[in-house]
Amino acid sequence: MQDKLKLYISKNGLFTKTDKLLLAFSGGVDSVVLAILLKEGGYNFELAHCNFKLRGKESDADEKFCIDFAKKNKLKIHNKRFKTKDFVKNTKTSVQMAARELRYTWFMELAKKNKYDFILTAHHASDNIETLLINLIREQELTD
Repeated sequence: MQDKLKLYISKNGLFTKTDKLLLAFSGGVDSVVLAILLKEGGYNFELAHCNFKLRGKESDADEKFCIDFAKKNKLKIHNKRFKTKDFVKNTKTSVQMAARELRYTWFMELAKKNKYDFILTAHHASDNIETLLINLIREQELTD
């Protein structure tokens, strides 16, 4: 799998080992596998975990897993807890859209502050809408 990832990154000119990367890290299988592959591949990256406080103890357990994973693997992690329900109330958006907006706004703030070259997200094939959204947000940020 490591060789396939390296080949894919190289073939598509995505990024290099010297680029500074931020990996959106939920603690789910997709982001954990990508973190392991990036670490084993010698890439320069840090993690960013969002706790939306929507699932009570489950959300807190995910956050703890992510922090413990980062410590165990000697990776820097940025962690943020959001008041998602308040944001939903104030903006009258769906919970899913609110979480996306909060997440990607924070990722862009981190990218600017820490001078990341790229923000990485790990997705299943069905998560293409999220990829589209981050690209739209990135484009908007660059034109502002």
